[in-house]
Amino acid sequence: MKVCVVSSSPAWIADVKARFEAVGTGFLWVSAAPGELPPVAGLMLFDASGLTELRVESLSAHVHSPRWLLTNPGAPCSPDAAAWDAVLEWPLDADRLAAEIEQARQGIRKRSGIASPRLLAEGMQRILELTSDSIEITDTSVRLLYVNPAFEQITGWLLEDAVGSQTGDLFRAGTHDASYYAEIMGTLRRGEVWRGPLIGRRRNEALSFQEATLAPLVGPDGKTMAFVAIKRDLARDTLAERALESRERRLQTMLESAGDGVLVHDDAGLIADANRSAAAMLGVESDALLTGQRIGEFFEGRSEAELTAAFRDTHVGEPITVEGTFRRADGRCTPVSLRIGAFLFGGERFLVTLARDVSERVELERRLRLRTEELDASLADLKRTQKELVQREKLSALGTLVAGVAHEVNTPLGVALTALSLADDALSSMRTAIASPTPSRRTILARMDEVDQAVQLALQNGQRAATLVADFKKIAVDQASEALRDIALDEYLQSILTSLSPMLRKENVVANTDLAPLQLRTRPGAIAQVLSNIIQNVVMHAFPDAGMERRVWIRCRRINGVAQIEIEDHGAGIDAGILKTVFDPFVTTKMGSGGSGLGMYVVHNLVVEVLNGTVVVESEKGRGTRVRVEIPMTPAA
Repeated sequence: MKVCVVSSSPAWIADVKARFEAVGTGFLWVSAAPGELPPVAGLMLFDASGLTELRVESLSAHVHSPRWLLTNPGAPCSPDAAAWDAVLEWPLDADRLAAEIEQARQGIRKRSGIASPRLLAEGMQRILELTSDSIEITDTSVRLLYVNPAFEQITGWLLEDAVGSQTGDLFRAGTHDASYYAEIMGTLRRGEVWRGPLIGRRRNEALSFQEATLAPLVGPDGKTMAFVAIKRDLARDTLAERALESRERRLQTMLESAGDGVLVHDDAGLIADANRSAAAMLGVESDALLTGQRIGEFFEGRSEAELTAAFRDTHVGEPITVEGTFRRADGRCTPVSLRIGAFLFGGERFLVTLARDVSERVELERRLRLRTEELDASLADLKRTQKELVQREKLSALGTLVAGVAHEVNTPLGVALTALSLADDALSSMRTAIASPTPSRRTILARMDEVDQAVQLALQNGQRAATLVADFKKIAVDQASEALRDIALDEYLQSILTSLSPMLRKENVVANTDLAPLQLRTRPGAIAQVLSNIIQNVVMHAFPDAGMERRVWIRCRRINGVAQIEIEDHGAGIDAGILKTVFDPFVTTKMGSGGSGLGMYVVHNLVVEVLNGTVVVESEKGRGTRVRVEIPMTPAA
């Protein structure tokens, strides 16, 4: 029962409080100043000596509160007894005080009124269903008439199995003798309540230790018509208490041994609790943290106002993360990540902040950032070097082409020079014959035939040299340019092979062609570079043995709307390990022997990035290699 004392005398209030507590009554003391309204309480106590200074008029809020006026011995006071529930001379002895308190309780119950029978019945039924104690109702022969759900959980007996059975048949475990049960029945039949321990038996034969209250139910005629038993399972309560204590100990141990700092605080960051890790992280003793310290006083990275706003905006079940730094009391800084969550306890809102030291992560991120910058710089250097090597590869291929064409042009030019030299000799002989006193027609005609043959031979070889130079010029210009133009793919591939013929003849490689007429708009320089690199790879790698048949097949045709070029040989093939990385830069089996490892890398880049096509290499060790290039008939937008 909540007790309120209204007085202006602290000493008198302390005396009343002590006497009430001595008889086991909970106490709420309130000192009321003159003219101040007293609070609502179960029992209102007024100091008669200060009656003139205090407001004691009846308040509607106090309608259920009995009001006592406590008078001091010998104090002049003539109170109006009708205005008070009791006028008592203070102090009271313990027995009188306990009796008066009990009478006050009865008065409160009477003033509270009685519920309607229907409401009372429904309320009682709900209580029976919700209570955790076992409740049994039996007839006067202790045969069960009703059990509640808690009975089923505690004993293991279901309602349909238990009702109609004698309680002794179900529960007696043989631990109490017959006189114990006779005493219980005697108490009940006298119409009295029996309270005491009982040791019963569960359905699984296990013992059940109970604190029992048994009472008779008396009918309107005053006769006992049934018994009611309320039993509390002591073992379950003990286990629950132990489990709760164990859980609290485990939780406390976990918090204290946690590596992360744990801080409990309000929306303003005022710290209400903290574990050892949090205190160590802030460089403050644990007790000192609980003397009005705020998290914002230690945190850097956000202002205290911003941090407080983040606390206020945190909703229950929706934790947030804040990054920053804790500045310790000694001035040192610790990078931290705060995980903030809100919860409700006792109707009040609190926040729990888990503070994790992220110094290692911050240092790792710094080192990773520096390493990334170094790698970016190295990658830029590598790309620049790679670009230079690719350009050198292109120039090398062009140089090989120039050397081959120069060698090829030398032959027709040499023949033409020889023919012209013969024609010059024939012309000199013809002039001598004409200038003689007796020119010979036969001699002149013979010399003229020689001149004609020599000129024809020189003309043919000169035209051949001119054709070679024109083809070379066209291909060389194309390789230096990535301009779009329309070409006949079959004729263009033939021109490229003509330019590569000196290299093929030198290595005794025969080129067979199957070139279908095909018109397309593309970048021919890239096609020339691609075919040149692939043919050079064939010549360099496909025929390692002198006795192998040295043939290469070049085909072109239109398939599924794209132009397809195939270069195939029946040579040594490519090892499976090399085949997986054939388009990677610097992959070669002849490094240091004329191979740069960039040929197929350049091929892939040109086909994919310049021609917008695809390139595939198929090979089997010892059975040759096929390179298939597919490019669109028209360039991509």
